[in-house]
Amino acid sequence: MVLNIRIKHWTSLDLAKKYSATIRLVNVFQVPMVGYLGEPFAYLTLLAEFTNEVKRMHEQILSKALKKLKSLRPNLKISTVLGEGRPSDK
Repeated sequence: MVLNIRIKHWTSLDLAKKYSATIRLVNVFQVPMVGYLGEPFAYLTLLAEFTNEVKRMHEQILSKALKKLKSLRPNLKISTVLGEGRPSDK
């Protein structure tokens, strides 16, 4: 006997629409550890610049993802959160 079972694949967007819920899009990044053998003050400046660049890149990723979700479901409420630190700790 063959059972004909239909399973509807639900995405978070479908569920949010069905239950009038809000989607929270989260991106947590961790600045990679890097070694530097030069002047300590130069290291702090370079680290700050590097951290800002990594953060900017992740802001762009989050912005593109939000834009994509809004194009798929323009009537949904979607918020974003950008976190910095170890993702498994957030």
